[in-house]
Amino acid sequence: MNTPSAPPDVLPSTLPATDQRRQQVRAAETRLLYENGTTGVVASILIALPLAYSQRHVVSSSVVSTWFLFVLAVAVVRFVIARRYWSASSGEIDSRRWNNAFVVGTALASATWATAAMMFYQSGQATNGTFLMFVLGGVMLGGASLLAARPEAFVTFFLPIGLLTATRLALEGDEEHWMMAFLVIIFTAATIATTSSSMATMAAMPIFSSDQASDRVRGMGSPMRETLSDMDRSKRAARRRCLQMRWCRRAA
Repeated sequence: MNTPSAPPDVLPSTLPATDQRRQQVRAAETRLLYENGTTGVVASILIALPLAYSQRHVVSSSVVSTWFLFVLAVAVVRFVIARRYWSASSGEIDSRRWNNAFVVGTALASATWATAAMMFYQSGQATNGTFLMFVLGGVMLGGASLLAARPEAFVTFFLPIGLLTATRLALEGDEEHWMMAFLVIIFTAATIATTSSSMATMAAMPIFSSDQASDRVRGMGSPMRETLSDMDRSKRAARRRCLQMRWCRRAA
């Protein structure tokens, strides 16, 4: 039994145009990541400074200094990657390798904060633990807004911090810390789920070229013009009836 196939003059012309448009959208999403990259680099240093300062009496100075140097090194790497991206030609920018390079830098940044969760939390220091959780939560939410353009960048940053923070809390072994770890997991899963849902909705939206969009606008304009024409004819007919009624009154 023969199955119907798409017309040969439609299929070859539609798919390449759609694929090309999707590549353009992906390149624009990667560009958005790099536009927010400098903000992320500067914010990471500014947040790491008070966190490192607050840990000087909790853990050894050598550990804090090593961690802060790691943050600075990662910031420099991400900044260099961003500079090379903006200095690349337009043809190179469209390459997928720039997206992969950004994800690698994001993974390194995630490692710095996940390491802070593992090293700096001390159960006997309630104020320090609260401040650390506050910092990590803010970093995760800030990263979610800066990295939402591409799911692989967002998940690479968000998931390790959430999981390792929950692991560190659970290692304390008491009920309170288990509940805290459970809440961190719920927070991480809920944020990833909602952000992924938004990304899926955007990805499912039809992608039109400028010519296709213009055709749709013109197609929508035809019934609108007909409706306006009908309304105009109705107004003219009503005006004529009104004039005729006035003339009849004067004649009487």
